[in-house]
Amino acid sequence: MTTSEGREATIQSIKKSRSPLRTGLDYEQFSDAELRKIDSFLSLAEPHHRRVKKTITWLFMFAGFLWIPLFFPGLTSLSEAELVVFKSNQLRLYVILLSLWGYIKHRRMKQVTMILQISTQLGKPWFELTREDLVAAEALSTCEGFTRLEGSDKRYLHIFLAWFFSVLGVGQLLRQSWLLFG
Repeated sequence: MTTSEGREATIQSIKKSRSPLRTGLDYEQFSDAELRKIDSFLSLAEPHHRRVKKTITWLFMFAGFLWIPLFFPGLTSLSEAELVVFKSNQLRLYVILLSLWGYIKHRRMKQVTMILQISTQLGKPWFELTREDLVAAEALSTCEGFTRLEGSDKRYLHIFLAWFFSVLGVGQLLRQSWLLFG
């Protein structure tokens, strides 16, 4: 692989990242080594956030699929009262899922804010921060999703809340499925 191909692959990897830090980067101003640092830093939290995002996406998708049987009267036999219960439970399901989504979005923004604050305190660009810098500032927990990262501080509330809302959403989905087909 030539240097320009390697550089282009690194730039594409950075562009695929979902981190808000990647927006507005002028890739031409960075050297190859700096681009690799940026890619390495952004990939620290990416697997965790990707897993959480996929979970939220799947839950919303299944919640949307639950409406389909209502359009085909032969698939379900709900009375008027059961239909009202279904719709109110569906609202509850969306509130749970939106709470999960909003909480995760808040965590992501907190992560970006924390990274920029640490960068300012240490007097170096954010992409030169290392995992050790985040551990020293007790900010590695902002990169977590459903599981702890090695070396993270002993905070578990955010992991508990992510699991709580996810399990609550799955429970509500099962309840709705039971109401439709059970």
